[in-house]
Amino acid sequence: MILAGQQPDKTNAWLQLMFRAATSGIDTTPYVQEILGVGGEDDGADEQAAAEAEMARQAAEEEAAQRAAEENAKKQADNDKAAEKKKRMEEKKRKQKQMEEEERQRVEMERQEQERNQALQQEEEMLRLREEEMMRLRAQQEAELQQQQQFAVEEQQDDGGMHGGMDNFEGRGGALVEEAKALMQEADEPDTNPEAENAGPKIKMGKLGGGRRGKKPTASAADKGGDAKKLAMGGDYSKPLQ
Repeated sequence: MILAGQQPDKTNAWLQLMFRAATSGIDTTPYVQEILGVGGEDDGADEQAAAEAEMARQAAEEEAAQRAAEENAKKQADNDKAAEKKKRMEEKKRKQKQMEEEERQRVEMERQEQERNQALQQEEEMLRLREEEMMRLRAQQEAELQQQQQFAVEEQQDDGGMHGGMDNFEGRGGALVEEAKALMQEADEPDTNPEAENAGPKIKMGKLGGGRRGKKPTASAADKGGDAKKLAMGGDYSKPLQ
């Protein structure tokens, strides 16, 4: 054993050897063992220590690799979890958007249905009003037609009351006027009248009317006939002339 300071010459030599060994760049373990006086019977222990160190190193490497794998697995799990979460969020958004679209379509369909119903109701209302207007006009036309017919009947009745006698006289006994004129002429000329008595201008009313002698006129016919005679002859000739 070299003790520094007690053997200066040997100490300096040892330091020089240690310096050369440290700066040589080669494995100085054998030299150090030689200088320090170790080795020989201790080689087995050193090999065991080296083996244990190698095992420790390998264990450390395996542990580091395991930790790295665990970290990678955890990172992958986190990534997968984030991806799954993102997928769920996207699916939720998609479903939400789909629901909103379906709701929009439902509202639009209801709006269109409501518009169709309103249009149908308006059309039905217009048809009803048009039908009511047509019925009102038809009823008005029928009322006006009935009124016109009533006016026509009343006018005919009025005309019949005012001119019925003259028309009846002219239609049924128009020849009586001519007979009355002829008899008046015979009355004015007694010499040529074979039926004149005492040259009087008397008219025999039995001859008036010819074949109607056997029929007795009704009161209305007689009245109408008398009125017609008065109008035609200018006087009442139902009595003998004086």
